Amino acid sequence: MRVTTVRRTAAGFGLALLACAVLVGGLAQTRRRSAPAEAPSTEATPSPTAPSDAELWAAHCAACHEVEELAPQLRGEQGAARALEWIEFLEDHGEGDTREDRAVLAFLAGQND
Repeated sequence: MRVTTVRRTAAGFGLALLACAVLVGGLAQTRRRSAPAEAPSTEATPSPTAPSDAELWAAHCAACHEVEELAPQLRGEQGAARALEWIEFLEDHGEGDTREDRAVLAFLAGQND
């Protein structure tokens, strides 16, 4: 008798919980449909400017490396092949993401001019 009562009570609580979940979901859908659409803002939102290649070099590399140490390695016929090797190396080295790594390499390549 006691086991039956516990099972029925648990089933009742489960059904009540399910009913509450359905009710809350229905209310959320209703509010989403009835909410007024926001008008697009006429004010220009300032977009954060991306750091320059030189700033990325200063932030990620300058503490341990000199431009004069690395830039010459990107010169000559083997420069492009070396840049590809560096792209692979930089995936695991330092804190920059792929875009920042490529920007640093572009900065170094520009130092060869």
